[in-house]
Amino acid sequence: MNEPFQAVIYLGLALYAAVLIHAAMSDLRRLEIPNVDSIILAVGFIPAALLAGVGAIDIAWAAGIAVGMLALGIFLFARGLFGGGDAKLLAAVVLWTAPADIPRLLAVMAILGGGLALAVLLARKLAPRAPILADVFPWLSNSEPHLPYGVAIAGAGLCMITRSPLLAALN
Repeated sequence: MNEPFQAVIYLGLALYAAVLIHAAMSDLRRLEIPNVDSIILAVGFIPAALLAGVGAIDIAWAAGIAVGMLALGIFLFARGLFGGGDAKLLAAVVLWTAPADIPRLLAVMAILGGGLALAVLLARKLAPRAPILADVFPWLSNSEPHLPYGVAIAGAGLCMITRSPLLAALN
């Protein structure tokens, strides 16, 4: 593969990482993942995959799996178990993950989510004695048990970036 294509693929992966970090920070701060983050990830995958030499069939499989993950996320959202932004972000992250690595992605996401839940429980306990926590994370003082799960989704996506099919295409 020639160098301009490699540079574009690396740029695509850097954009992927930057958008995931933005989504995580937004969710952590406001319990909201901007739609534009998921849109950038989903739309950006197609040219990056094509430039990396990923075949149309593999791109179609990735899209189908992502749609399935979005459907599952919407189902969980309808049951009050998952945020709408979380569902969209997870579907977009699945696009960038090799199908064989999706169970690993979900396992990493679950581990990070468990750690996140413990951290939020601790922060809720400390918030009355550390008002800066409530200032930085106003949702901590809510009585509803919100969890910025986009942090775990983004963290898992970042952990899996080294196994991206786009990087595999460069080797």
